[in-house]
Parts: sequence; structure tokens; C-alpha cells
Amino acid sequence: MIKTVLFDFDGTLVNTNEIIKLTLNEISLKHRGKELAEEDFDEILGKPLRDQMAHIHGCFGDELEAAYPEFLKLYRSLYNKRRDSLTKEFDGVGKMLETLYKEGFQLGIVSSKGIGGIRHGLEKFGLSKYFSTILSKYDVENSKPHPEGLLKAMELLDSKPENTIFVGDSRHDLLAAKNAGIVFVLVSWTIAGYERLRSMNPDYIINHPMDILDVIKACGKTDK
Repeated sequence: MIKTVLFDFDGTLVNTNEIIKLTLNEISLKHRGKELAEEDFDEILGKPLRDQMAHIHGCFGDELEAAYPEFLKLYRSLYNKRRDSLTKEFDGVGKMLETLYKEGFQLGIVSSKGIGGIRHGLEKFGLSKYFSTILSKYDVENSKPHPEGLLKAMELLDSKPENTIFVGDSRHDLLAAKNAGIVFVLVSWTIAGYERLRSMNPDYIINHPMDILDVIKACGKTDK
């Protein structure tokens, strides 16, 4: 009986795929002399920026801590100059969120992105009003695939695993859902290695945002 639908943000609700790939590739070219391979993107998409920078630069621990402020400054500079023009809306997401909201479902976001970027995307497309809770990377100690964010969101919404589904686009999303004991829904518009993700046996795959209604029906829907 589903009453709560949680979502990842980047690549799930809002199309930031192009801007993220361009920015990470530009950083990789600057520091490694080459763009990231598809397997690199499969590994880092959905992770917090600190982990992405560690992968690109190959540094960890104290070395990463010392270098990260400069990495962050560069990333923000490259990202922000493209943010307004390259942040796009996935067709059907607004209608899907409006439908779920009107039907009385609790909606939340659990993302490894900073809150500023999340709010920018939501406000750009008028989506903020649909969400009862938004958790960014700053709201948890342990990022996905750790289940902390999902468990915290359920606690805030007074929901249980059996009443909740999580919609995402990366293997970190999938593993977080499994670790939290909730149903995971993969979006087929992911750029994080669709065939690999499909082989990891997500509970459901949707090809259009409105397909989430069929998933809820299949899981069982609470009386409103």
C-alpha cells in the first residue's frame, strides 16, 4: 500500500545530464588530459561531488581534503555558467508530480546534490510546491548507496518501507533502495549505463514519468 514516493533529483526529475557531463569532462580534461569514459560516468554519477572529484583526481584522505576547496570552486564556476541554459525539464515530470500530489501521495527528494542546485531546478520549472521534504547531501552523514537519506525521509514523512517507493537513475540509487528495504523504480532515461542497471534487477522500470501510476497500482495504493 503505497503512500510515499521519493525521488532522486539529477537525471530523474530534472534533466541536468548534459551540464553535469560537460562540467566533469572539462575538469577531467584539465587535470587528466582526457575526457571521462562511459565506465567512469557509470561509477560516479549519483555520487556526491567530493566522491566524483576523488575519482577524477585520484586522491583521497588528507590529500583530497586539502585539494577539495579548489576542486569545488572550479566545478561551481564551470557548472554555474551553464546552469540556466542547460537545466531542462523531462517531458511529463510536471504532470506526473501534479497528479501524485492531487491524489494525496507524500512526495520527497533524496539527492546527493547540494540544496542550491536542487532548489534552482525545482523553482525553474515550478515544482517546489509538490514536495513535503527535500534532503540534499548536506542533510546526511552517509550518502547513497547508504540508506540514511531514504530512512530519514521516511521518518520525516511518517512512512514505512512497505509504504514507500524510490525513483532514481543510478546504481547508487538502486542500492540505497535495496539497503532501505523499499521498492526501487529505475527511469529508462538514465545516462548512467541503462543495460548495467537493468541487469541489477530493479523492481520496476518506467519509460515515461506517468508510468509511475502503474507501478503504484501494481504495488497497492492506499485509500485516500
